[in-house]
Amino acid sequence: FQAEDGIRDAQESRGLGDVYKRQVISPDLGKNLELAVGFRNILVHNYMEIDYELVYEALQENLGQFEQFIEQITRFIHEQRG
Repeated sequence: FQAEDGIRDAQESRGLGDVYKRQVISPDLGKNLELAVGFRNILVHNYMEIDYELVYEALQENLGQFEQFIEQITRFIHEQRG
């Protein structure tokens, strides 16, 4: 995506909000991915003691979100190309 599209850097969690508000991905997926980014921030910045069982559960339950993201972004790109 380009800056002129009005979408911030997707590496920032706020950029995900731009992506789903522009209907590139579904709102539900966008909100779930924002939660995943928040979870990642907790892990990376060590805001609290890490519960490895919780990390494992989160990964097992939410890996499908990344597949959905790829599918929705791919569909958007194909639609843009006409």
